[in-house]
Amino acid sequence: MANFLTHTAGLSKKDGAKSVLKIADLAFKMGISLAPGANAVYEATKIGLEAARDYVQVRNEKRIVEFHRTLLSRDGVIDQKMINAELNAADFHALLDACVSDIEEEKTTPYANLTRSIALGLVPVTHRRHFIHSLKELAFEHLDILRETYTLTRYSCISQNKLIDPKHFLTNLQTESISQLALKALIARGLISEVKITALGVRFIESCYPTKDLDPYNFNYKTSKKERGVIIKLGDSKEIKAIETSLINELKNRQIQTETGDMMRFDGSKSDDPYVKFANYAFVIAFRNSVYSQGVSDTLNSSLSGKKSMQIFFNDSLFVEEEPASFMDAPSKIISKDRTAQSASEAVEFILSLK
Repeated sequence: MANFLTHTAGLSKKDGAKSVLKIADLAFKMGISLAPGANAVYEATKIGLEAARDYVQVRNEKRIVEFHRTLLSRDGVIDQKMINAELNAADFHALLDACVSDIEEEKTTPYANLTRSIALGLVPVTHRRHFIHSLKELAFEHLDILRETYTLTRYSCISQNKLIDPKHFLTNLQTESISQLALKALIARGLISEVKITALGVRFIESCYPTKDLDPYNFNYKTSKKERGVIIKLGDSKEIKAIETSLINELKNRQIQTETGDMMRFDGSKSDDPYVKFANYAFVIAFRNSVYSQGVSDTLNSSLSGKKSMQIFFNDSLFVEEEPASFMDAPSKIISKDRTAQSASEAVEFILSLK
């Protein structure tokens, strides 16, 4: 049996703050069966009514029922994963209290989903308190902006026959005063930067919403392909910029949104950049005559594992060696200055053909 949060400092400093609350035990005390079936789901919606009365004094029984229904069931059936789930009692009470006292009823589901994610051990111990406080402090409108930014970052979304760039989405929000305040709140919590969702923001929104609530159709976006591309540059010059632009245009012509990823740390660890995480296709651009450390190779191989990737080498006409030094486990292509657009098109055609 998993034993999550047993050693985690609780939100309260009082005795008993580190006690563990087992969901199945809560149901047992109420005389409710957690066996699969519609009757169990009906009974499970009442779990919190008696168990939470001493703590929140039933300020909103309807919200408590909805909280527990979302926490315990999926698609009308008891979620078997939750039977053995455990969480710190202080965390549970903090989330339930925040849910009931929140002025926005729409946040009930995110509160329940965050509770579920913590109970299942999906939220790192170091993130739990921050996520609880963030959900409490953020307005539902803020969550909606973060959710849409996530969707635009994960999928190639189309509106009015055009790909939607998540950077442009966030930039456009800065023109409205209320939206500006929302962005400032999200930035202050470390969930977005000025131009993109952060790795912390990705983890937070995934803890508060199921996958189906993050699909493009929730925001009236279409998507011919849910695939995305990412470009990683290991150098900087006008020639490499030209290759980057050509690759992005070629992929966008095929309705595949592509961004340039941020991979500043080449220490062998896997990148947590959302652009890299969600990419299906990756192009790494480098100078043909450059030599890279083992850390660069290890970081690229671990970060791009499972993705369709290609090494792109810019050919310096002064460099005559036939084959550039490979720095990752992926096919390569040499692009010269006078064939940038054509070579980029060939590279995209090749990577899309990979099985």
